[in-house]
Amino acid sequence: MKKSTLFPSLIWASLFLPTLALSQPVLSPTGAPILLSGGEGEQTPDLDATSKTKLVRLTNGGASDGRLITVFADGWGSSAFPAGHRVYDVKADIERPARDIFARYSDDDGQTWSDTVNLSQTAALSSIATLWQGEDSAIAPFYGDSDKPNIFNSGTMVVVSWVDKYCDPDQQGSVSYIERDFREIPFSCVYSVRSIDGGATWQPAQRLTSGIRDAKQDVNRGSSKAWVITWQEDPAGLLLGEAEGPGHGASGAIVSHGTDIWYSSISTAFPEGGKLSDSPFGKGMPFSPPSRITNNWTKMEDKRNDGDPIQSGTEGASRANLALVGGTVVVAYEETKGTEGIDEGKYIRYHSFPFNQPPASVANACLSELNGTPQDCQDDNLPPNAQLPQRMGCILSAPEQNGRRVRFLPQAKPGPSGTKLFIFWKQGEYDQGGPSDIVGRLATDFADLSSFHPALNVAPADIVGGCLIRGEDDATEPLLQGAFANAPAMNLSHETPLGGDLAAHSDDNPIEDARAHRGYIRGDTLILGYSYTPDLVLARATDLEHYNFWIRRSLDGGHSWEAARDITSELILAYVNQHPDYTAMAQIDVKEPRIVKAPGSSPVACPTGDPDDPSTTDPSLCSNPEGFIVAGGLVENTYEHLGAGRELELFVTRSLDAGATYETPLIFTAANSEDYESQLRVSPDLSQTYVVWNSATEAQGVNGYFVTLAPQEPAPQPRRITSSGTLGMLALLMLGLVLAIIRFNSTKR
Repeated sequence: MKKSTLFPSLIWASLFLPTLALSQPVLSPTGAPILLSGGEGEQTPDLDATSKTKLVRLTNGGASDGRLITVFADGWGSSAFPAGHRVYDVKADIERPARDIFARYSDDDGQTWSDTVNLSQTAALSSIATLWQGEDSAIAPFYGDSDKPNIFNSGTMVVVSWVDKYCDPDQQGSVSYIERDFREIPFSCVYSVRSIDGGATWQPAQRLTSGIRDAKQDVNRGSSKAWVITWQEDPAGLLLGEAEGPGHGASGAIVSHGTDIWYSSISTAFPEGGKLSDSPFGKGMPFSPPSRITNNWTKMEDKRNDGDPIQSGTEGASRANLALVGGTVVVAYEETKGTEGIDEGKYIRYHSFPFNQPPASVANACLSELNGTPQDCQDDNLPPNAQLPQRMGCILSAPEQNGRRVRFLPQAKPGPSGTKLFIFWKQGEYDQGGPSDIVGRLATDFADLSSFHPALNVAPADIVGGCLIRGEDDATEPLLQGAFANAPAMNLSHETPLGGDLAAHSDDNPIEDARAHRGYIRGDTLILGYSYTPDLVLARATDLEHYNFWIRRSLDGGHSWEAARDITSELILAYVNQHPDYTAMAQIDVKEPRIVKAPGSSPVACPTGDPDDPSTTDPSLCSNPEGFIVAGGLVENTYEHLGAGRELELFVTRSLDAGATYETPLIFTAANSEDYESQLRVSPDLSQTYVVWNSATEAQGVNGYFVTLAPQEPAPQPRRITSSGTLGMLALLMLGLVLAIIRFNSTKR
């Protein structure tokens, strides 16, 4: 259902428009979209149930340089089971075919693709039988359903990780959902699969966890030193959540007490004179035994009243983000406050450590207490040392507010400012789904908390205090003041259309909302984007407002910021002009924005990075250090109580000058399908943009598609009344007002 017309939205949008380059080539498709999930190779038959199509591009300077690799989840079937095996999808609240993870690659910029390879091969297998169809059904096998694939590449190394329902049959747990007809759903476990030849071949998948706790939100990163993975495990099972935010719930954002962030790693290094296949990674050795980063399991509790206690505590951690810079791990996540209703919400906590020295490797990491007596926690029922500083993590967010959705931008080689890390998150007064700002801090050293700006309250080494604890805002000693003594983070989204105020508190405007924050860092250039509305309630519950995507930049490593600029108002206005079904900009929202910077130069074709250097053999493989792509989706803005709006189309634009100007945005998908979840990669000089996405139609189900975009001269367009600038729109409005007054006066006579 669409909302009613809102002319004031057009006026508002006209006041704050980006500087768009008008008379220049724009990105356009170089050919028709290519179907990626059409049932080729090991994917046969195609069940049209594609999910989470991902894309990477290799930049290793070798034979596979420029190779595109796509992975996606899709329904599995066979000649014996052409419709596959049915499972229950908790997030979507539907029964559907069990999915496997599939992969393909292209060596010619996506013109042709290899046969599809099945990476997970679990959808035909079952490790547990449950009442997954509801309390009135019979116990039946639940098949190995693979969740979304997460892919990362470094050189010729590629890793895909995911969580799956095919786990250890002797340890796998389950959870029953009263709200879903008492369906009993198995816990998930973590898998990974790796390639050392750029995705040409894949080693067998490896399972990292047993399924004794419910795994979710896996992330993997790699470098020439190591590969690392993090995930969360809920001892009570995935919670449904309340879908108070823009998502649909059951995402792992809401967790049980005792939920921890887990970690595993493997070395990718090999002896001098050796090769990648000589490394532990290349030999196919398993990742290290999983260990907890966090300290949330502190007790055993009979939560299910069945006489079988499970791990529990007072806090729960979720949605970890992960980076690996050389051999240094950076992890941040959100964690419930554990204040038992006194103060709702979450903290943002931060850790950094050498990849082979996680918290579990520290002395006394396994020291536990039982009846006040310290002892080693070799017993599976004894939690690790909850007072280990390395496992506590520094609180970066305001302890009295709600912090969530942490993201960061790391780099190994900083610019003159020394900034190596910019970390940012949503923060506001309200609990889940409430209005929030985007706030952040920078750091010049990953491991040194005293290098953060604005400053943190750093306790002496191995002391439990400072930013490791919530603290008391009325305490007299900084050590006991805890995170209350941190300097406030920079507010990056406050009063966005008016230029902002980095020192503003979220209370200063408690109704505006910013979300979907993205960005990149390169030297001292920081680009930060986010979706913004001046009034969250009006945007979600009425037709009076909506979300646009804004970008602001810093040219000094994040110390100062230019005013934000609206990237999508002109695009939405043009879309409304071209689609008679819509009569107001507020009927369209921006969803799932992306920012992708140019990759580095090819070490072979452009060794100096200069396209004019005599050693350069292919200028297109020289990186544009100021180039990046902005993309996203348009979605129908419906009344919140009616559910999510229909996915519409996907757009893309680019900047070649570090965000000083942007090309005219292009909508590159067809209007006869719902298109969403775009993933993009670019050539070093930004002459080619490679895109994958999911597309849904009623007749054909959901499939993954690919297209290449390149700059082309824009075709002449019919003249329309569009918002081409503040003065132009104001002139039109003033002219209309004058004509209306003249007509009104003439009718009175």
